[in-house]
Amino acid sequence: EFEEGAIVWAQVEGYPWWPAIVCKHPALLCHTKKKRDVVSEVHVQFYEDVPSRAWVKAHQAKKYNGSTTPMFRSGGMFHSNDPGVIKAVAIADKALKDTREERLKCVLDIPSDEDEQMDDHEADDENTEKDAGGSDDARHKSRDKKRRRIMEESDFSDEDGDFKPPPDVEGDEEDDESSGVDESTLSDQEEEEPVEIGKKRKRSPLPVKTPSTPLTPRTPMTPRNPMTPRTPASVSKETKSKLSLFQADPDSSVMEEKQKYLHETLDFLHPSKIKDTQGRKPDDPLYDKSSLKIPNDFMTKLTPAMHQWWKLKSTNFNVVLFFKVGKFYELYHMDAVVGVKELGLTYMKGNFAHSGFPEVAFGRYADTLVQKGYTVARVEQTETPEQNQQRIRGKSLPKHEKTLRREICRVTTKGTQVHNMWQGGSKHHESDFLLSISERVVNRNESSGSVCREFGVCFVDTTVGVFHLGQFTDDRHCSRLCTMLAHHSPSQVLFERGKLSNELNKILRTGLSSILQNPLVPGSQFWDAPKTLKTLLNEKYFVKENDNVWPPTLKCMLSDTDALGLSPKLGYELALSALGACVYYLKKCLIDYEILSMRQFHIYNATVEKTADVKVKDNFATGNEKMILDSVTLSNLEIIYNSKGEREGTLLERLDNCRTPFGKRLLKQWLCLPPCNPDVINDRLDAVDDIMSNNDLLSPLFSSMRKMPDLERMLSNIHSLSKGARKEDHPENRAIFYEETKYSKKKIEDFISVLDNYEAAFVSIKKMQGSVASFKSSLLKSVLGLTSGISEGKFPDLGSTLKQWKNAFNQKKAKETGKITPNAGTNPEYDGAMEDINRINDDLERYLNEQKKKLSCSRIIYKGTGNKRYQLELPADVASRKLPNDYVISGQRKGFKSFRTPKVDCLLKEMEDAETRRDTAQADTMSIVFREFDKDFEMWNTAVSCLALLDVLSSFAEYSKGDKDEMSRPIILPPSSQHQPLLEIRSARHPCITKIIFSDDFIPNDTILGCGDEGEDHPMCLLLTGPNMGGKSTLMRQVGLVVILAQLGCYVPAESCRMTPCDRIFTRLGASDRIMTGESTFYVELSETYSILKHATKNSLVLLDELGRGTATYDGTSIAYAVLDNIANHVGCRTIFSTHYHTLVEDLAHSKHVKLGHMSCMVEHDDVDGDVDKETLTFLYKLADGACPKSYGFHAALLADIPESVVTIARRKAKEMEENNKNLSLFRSLFSQTNINSSFISSKQQEIKC
Repeated sequence: EFEEGAIVWAQVEGYPWWPAIVCKHPALLCHTKKKRDVVSEVHVQFYEDVPSRAWVKAHQAKKYNGSTTPMFRSGGMFHSNDPGVIKAVAIADKALKDTREERLKCVLDIPSDEDEQMDDHEADDENTEKDAGGSDDARHKSRDKKRRRIMEESDFSDEDGDFKPPPDVEGDEEDDESSGVDESTLSDQEEEEPVEIGKKRKRSPLPVKTPSTPLTPRTPMTPRNPMTPRTPASVSKETKSKLSLFQADPDSSVMEEKQKYLHETLDFLHPSKIKDTQGRKPDDPLYDKSSLKIPNDFMTKLTPAMHQWWKLKSTNFNVVLFFKVGKFYELYHMDAVVGVKELGLTYMKGNFAHSGFPEVAFGRYADTLVQKGYTVARVEQTETPEQNQQRIRGKSLPKHEKTLRREICRVTTKGTQVHNMWQGGSKHHESDFLLSISERVVNRNESSGSVCREFGVCFVDTTVGVFHLGQFTDDRHCSRLCTMLAHHSPSQVLFERGKLSNELNKILRTGLSSILQNPLVPGSQFWDAPKTLKTLLNEKYFVKENDNVWPPTLKCMLSDTDALGLSPKLGYELALSALGACVYYLKKCLIDYEILSMRQFHIYNATVEKTADVKVKDNFATGNEKMILDSVTLSNLEIIYNSKGEREGTLLERLDNCRTPFGKRLLKQWLCLPPCNPDVINDRLDAVDDIMSNNDLLSPLFSSMRKMPDLERMLSNIHSLSKGARKEDHPENRAIFYEETKYSKKKIEDFISVLDNYEAAFVSIKKMQGSVASFKSSLLKSVLGLTSGISEGKFPDLGSTLKQWKNAFNQKKAKETGKITPNAGTNPEYDGAMEDINRINDDLERYLNEQKKKLSCSRIIYKGTGNKRYQLELPADVASRKLPNDYVISGQRKGFKSFRTPKVDCLLKEMEDAETRRDTAQADTMSIVFREFDKDFEMWNTAVSCLALLDVLSSFAEYSKGDKDEMSRPIILPPSSQHQPLLEIRSARHPCITKIIFSDDFIPNDTILGCGDEGEDHPMCLLLTGPNMGGKSTLMRQVGLVVILAQLGCYVPAESCRMTPCDRIFTRLGASDRIMTGESTFYVELSETYSILKHATKNSLVLLDELGRGTATYDGTSIAYAVLDNIANHVGCRTIFSTHYHTLVEDLAHSKHVKLGHMSCMVEHDDVDGDVDKETLTFLYKLADGACPKSYGFHAALLADIPESVVTIARRKAKEMEENNKNLSLFRSLFSQTNINSSFISSKQQEIKC
């Protein structure tokens, strides 16, 4: 792993994990250091534009396996949004393909930090020896000096030291060091003078100079030049001495292992003594892991700030607190350990664990922890020192009450993320759903022990503010619930504590074991339906014009007999209870109002059975019905994820050519729910044809879409920032940010970006209005047609609205200043204040002229600032005259005296009042602007929906072009009660395999089930045999994926395709058990088969692969026969059934409902030992009629490198068993004859001998 030339992930304290190459130290000529014969350090060179090198601890170097591994994906150990890391990963991926020797050629001979400091360290050692020989006083003085802490003025010392943001100060760089406040020095903070904090030292090396030309890096790095001299260190000893105060000790990792921090010594934090606030231990069923009982005597000894921290920790024990101190977020005690371990932060010096980072880096660090499954709380300072002094003045308060107030402003989990104002936050486009589940028993079968349950679900994507509510009954295997979980993968789940059924508990422990799970107390946290409705009403989430207006979806769930709207309608009790759990949790995370007030609620339909109307047969193919793809099918066909849980090789990856994040989300929704209505499918196919034939016309619009940000999420963010989206008493409204100007600029930039992208899309769509009417697809016409144009158009006419917003404020000035100065007429409060200010200025100017005239002096002016403005400054000679009685002297300087008058004081008071109103109005202008924009949310959201739909259709068109593959438009026929369903695919290829990758090696195949060419009837069931690895499973997956593609409205990789729609695809492929739930491989097979037999209709497609192989041969054969007989003779649906049971083939060879097929191969025979044939197979991968005589398992054994001697013994044993079975069969046939004569016996004897 650490051999020279290996590529590794390496981490240096204070930096994220970074790709690097193991190489020799240019001076020491070795690449590892050992302690006690164990590698302790590894020398690496980092992949960067300007490479640098360092020694890293062995435990901080991990093998690099490429960027496609789960460890680099969001939530993985090496995940990072740092652009430098992403660029380095691209270089490392390229280098990974090179040989070790080629990589080592790219190693540079460059100086590192330890090279520069080597001489200084030696000098330091000499000085240390001299100090050791000095007086005791000198040694004590030196020791005291080394123990000095690095401090920053804050509320740890006194109230005057608390952070007060300057009015117009630009933010520092993101790499500022943390404040480093040590708890042990808090009491005597006032005695020591704070030390100014410098910038954090970069790892980048000093530039390397060559005698002639400068060094030019090449890809991935420039080869080392052994003749290149190293540049000597240019950092002075004094500078390095100061910088060393901000570093951990040279052997800090060893010290960290030996040192015990304060939280590790606290008795109440010992695992055996931890209790929640109610005194319950972790083994108590009612234990609350979010709270911690802290002894009062411990709290009384704490400093005010630490008292604040521990008080917050007592109610948020399982949360990482980002605690604001000045312009830094600090992590203390156990939270600091998490910061060092997961974020690469560095411990500050002191006897308690402490780390931190600048305010502007919050988004990057918080997202990293959230993606790894942590819960993060942002604690902000919510009052200024002036407000603090005003609050405590004249009151007798405890010491900890006198410090600046800090409150939790936001709690973030993976399921409650929102678009934020910090750079470096989450950038992935997928939805992270927060899911709550409520359940109850509705039917129990005592004889079989099976239980039917009813589930209520509510899942919400907080990034866009959309809720989905549903209630449905489910079978004993929870099929519908599992399908819902597969379609809408949750990132966090809420459930009732102590009320989980065994079935739901199994799902949580297996399928959802890797996500965040939060049990809620029934009643107080997981509300019932009446409490949910009462809370929604009382909290006024849906107030419009001072009146509660229920969203339409929720209104239909209310009882018709309850005028107050506090009772649920029958059939929605569990769904509303699940909604109550979500509302409680969003309230806990302090985002309930801004999410619920968007009023976006949808009903989730979990229908599985397909019922036919008596009058209209097969009504599944009408209206908006969808094909059902359950969780088993999605997994077996690798539609969303492959067997490794990744996207590589899946149908989603193959189809995803979307240009926008919101388009990608819609594509996944479409892929899980293909339509069944032939009219809808054909209209989509028409849209694909229109896009492919009008590419030049649509190209400008596609180009602008490629540059679009996530408009759907940004609309939600604008809503949350608008005035009134949060309650007035929300702590976020009181939070004080050091980088407020920077955040304001980002908000304005994002808002202007939204307007610009809408304008770009609208302009492109407006230009094509003359051609839209010629499109064949009504869907494409509605997407691209303006509402003000053609009757089918649904894209809103944004022209006048965008023009109004363009003139609403000075966009250029707003970007520069971070403030929106409203134009006249857009903000009445601001306009009124400015009118008063202008009037007062005129009055002041008029009054000044009057005084000049009255005193006959033109040199009188106003002077002063702030609340001492508008003093009348008179020359001394004028002031010595007799002045009016209302002149009161207020100051003087050489040659001049200043005076105040009642008139000026009155005008000053009016001016201050007007300026306060102006500033308040201007401060609210941004939120008011966002509120006005949000009033047209439906219009903006409709435009996004149209663009998302166009994006998905264009993605289908891109796939349908096929590169070098032959693609064809499928012919979708309406189902008919007079004719059986049809599936006819000619020369089809696997949709996820292209000619570019496999050239012409992939063999296409025909599949015909049902009515074929010229009305010729074909059996609905194909019994498929063939050798192991002959391509049976590939063919079955290929058919399933082609059907899905066709019903999505996309071209398919085949010469031709004709079919009637499928209402559902069932699959039983592969072999797997469920160890965690105690289910064997065979039981899993039968569970999936049960679903097929119960829910399949004649319009379904069933793919069954080797059913029965998990048990004894006779049992498996019997079950396979019974299942196939039921499907073929009773269900009558299109089925492909593969098997290795040749007795099953013999039994069904003459069935009119089953046809035989096999994957052909070429067999060559060689004699082995004279009595056993050795078979050599060549797979042809071609579907042919008839049955395959054998499965040729010995060939697969040889391919798997089973020893040939073992295979030879197996061949002999197989031949012996075949002969015995043949003899037994002949013996039975002999005695089954009624008329037996000598000639018959002789013939049978001769047959046995042969």
